Order: sequence, then structure tokens, then C-alpha cells
Amino acid sequence: MSPASMLLSRILLALENPWVVFTCVVITLGIRLIYQAYRRANPLPAPKNPAPPPYRVQPVVEGVLFFLAFVVAVFVGMKWGNMPGIIAGVLFAFAAYGGARDYFGKAKLTGKWAERLKDRPHKDGGLEFIDTLLIALILVFGIVRPFLLQTFFIPSASMEPTLLGPYDPKTYDGTSAVLVQDDKRRSGDKLLANRFVLRFRPPRRGEVIIFKPSDETLEGLSHELRLRRWATENPKDAEEKYLPALNTWRVMHGQHPLRDVNELLATLPTLPDPRDDYIKRVVAVPGDRIRVSKKDLAIYLNGSKTPLEEPYIPDWAKQVTMDFPERIYKEPDLIPTLKPSEDGTVTAEQVELFLNPYVQDNIFPAWLKTWYDYHVLYEKRLKPYIVDGGEFQVPDNAVLVMGDNRGGSYDSRFWGVVPLEDIKGRAVATFWPPHRLKLL
Repeated sequence: MSPASMLLSRILLALENPWVVFTCVVITLGIRLIYQAYRRANPLPAPKNPAPPPYRVQPVVEGVLFFLAFVVAVFVGMKWGNMPGIIAGVLFAFAAYGGARDYFGKAKLTGKWAERLKDRPHKDGGLEFIDTLLIALILVFGIVRPFLLQTFFIPSASMEPTLLGPYDPKTYDGTSAVLVQDDKRRSGDKLLANRFVLRFRPPRRGEVIIFKPSDETLEGLSHELRLRRWATENPKDAEEKYLPALNTWRVMHGQHPLRDVNELLATLPTLPDPRDDYIKRVVAVPGDRIRVSKKDLAIYLNGSKTPLEEPYIPDWAKQVTMDFPERIYKEPDLIPTLKPSEDGTVTAEQVELFLNPYVQDNIFPAWLKTWYDYHVLYEKRLKPYIVDGGEFQVPDNAVLVMGDNRGGSYDSRFWGVVPLEDIKGRAVATFWPPHRLKLL
């Protein structure tokens, strides 16, 4: 993702906070008041043509448009669930345009288009721009985006081939399990999500949803965040066993040693806020029991011996790379102790071996991932829901999700279910690039 795209993404994430939107509206209102005061002191010349009287049908038309948007979003959306957000957004935009420009009140509705434009009074362009910006802020970030419709960007290959992530054949290193590869560069699909319909019903099996990832989901992808969790929950071991080895490593690399666990935590990042959204497909809904078989290359639900049909994944892309929930989680051994040589010295090789025996010059211990996978992901997020028969039962307030690219997706098989309260919307269609325009 380019720096400009990253900046835009951060701005849009910030605008999901209602207080940020409220602040922007207040600032815009303040600018409007200042501009009005300026115009009172420096008025525009009087228009040549007097404004015609307001057209009586204006409030009726705008009221009907808003009523239609409400009906479509509520009643049609609850049944169809795929297009109401788009339709409601268009109707709301049209109604807002009519209200902002006051088209029906400031232009005659008789005669040709040229006559209408001729009879328009002279307007204050600056004030009109501020009003348009104010209405757009309230409409888009106060109504449409939080409650009806939102755009999302696909950042990875986890949903391929349904949704394509970024890909550049010149720089691709083969580490992201990309399914759709060719000689063309792509920036990733952009899609629309309905944020309204799931307020009235839970997601259905097979729907693609956007959700806020849990703390454990993000920690599982970061050595630093895992280390923060471990040191916070095990301060004594961190002080007595990990810090001596880490300080030896830091001195060998020209860095000052850390005095205690608090200094260690100060060097580690915290969980991001706001955080990027995830997109996956719902495979099991509340109450479902699920089992994934690597041997059969299939998913079984509720004790059925018939594999789950997944028509959204083409035959050439179907893959099952791990059993679930039978995946083996090894209980971690005791944290090793750094042992000096016979002469009492500690070599760089011994420090590297303690910290990580697999990656050269890496300060994150190999046993840390084993500890996190077992004590955090398995014991807290998976084990409580494993029932007799080796199935995983989805709790009543959550769904189980997977990426369509099962071999390259970090999903519920690793970190458990998605609470319904963390779901932001249902993906309904891709809109960019144009040749991949489709309903989901």
C-alpha cells in the first residue's frame, strides 16, 4: 500500500469515531459563522434577477425521498440483504443534493433547462461550498458510513480467489500464498459493505463479513505483542530468566541493558487503536458444531457425514491445510535458563540459541510462540468450545469465519470465533477495478 493510500486509510478509520465526526462538524460550523460575519461586513452585489418564490412541491419531494430510503433500508434490506445499502445511499445522496442546492426553491420548474439556469439568482459560492461540505460530513460520516454503507480495501490474499489482494509479479516473494498469479500488477479489490442489515439479524452461513479483530488475533501475528502479553502475565520469569539473556544480547549489539520489566514493556509496541478491519467468510453460525478434516479435504457441520458445500470456492482453489479443532497444541516446557560456559562467560552463540534457535540475530524467544498458542489461543479461545466427538461448537453470540484461501488465511481455526458485536457489516459487491464488478 502506498503512503498516500495508507494515510487515506488512517483518516477514514479516524472518521469512524463519532467524536471525530462531531469535531469536524463543529469546526465546519465555526468556519461558516466566521464566513457569514465576513459577508455581512463585505456583502456581495445584489443579483440581477430576483429569486422566484419557493416551489410548493419541494418539501413533499424531499420528504418522499427520505421516506423511500428508510423503507428500502429497513424492510427490503431485512429480506434481500444484498443491495439495500447501495439503494439507500443513492436516495439519501439525491435528497441531500436537493436540500443543499435548494433546487426546487431557487429555480423555475417550467420551460427549458437554459431558462432555469438563466433565472437562477447569483449565489455566494463560498457559503455554498461550506454548506455542501457540512452536509457531506453529516450525511456520509454521520449517517451513511456508520449505519448504511461503507467501502473497504482488500489488503491480503486470504480471500482469494473471491476477493483479490495486492500483487506485483516483480516484487512477489512467494510468502503470501497468492492463488491468482499472472504478469499483471494489481492493487487489491475495493468493495462495498452493508452496515445496516446485520443490525437486525445475525450473519448467515456463506456471507462475507467485515469485523474488528480481537486483541488475541493481532497478538498472534506480532512477536512484540506476544512478548508484551507474556511479560505482563509472568513478570517474575521475565525479570529472572528473560531479561538477563536479553541484556547480554543488547550489550553485545551496543545497546544499553534494561533495568526491569517496566523498561522492557516500554520498548514494546501496544495494540493499535484504531485497528484495521478484517474480512472473512462465515462458515458456522451460532449453535453450529464444526469439524475440519485435512484427510477428507472437507468441512463437516453438526455431525453430518456430508461435506459442507461451498460453491463460492472453485474446484481448482479448494484446499484444507489443517485439521480443526483436532490441531495439536503442544503444552510449552518450562522457560529455559541461559547457562554460561565452564569459565563463567556467555558467548553470543549461547545467547542466540536461547533467544531463538531458528532465526539469526532475533531477540524473540522460540518458546514464546508455543506459550502463546497454548495458553492464550488454545486454552482461552478454543478449548472451552470443544465438545464431545472432537467438534467445535460456536457460542450463541458469535460466528466462526475462514478465508476462502484456506492455505493462506489467518482465521478462526487459529484464534477462535468473532463476537457478533465486533461485526461491522456484510460485503455486498466489489466496485473496483471495473472489470471485477460483481455481487458477493
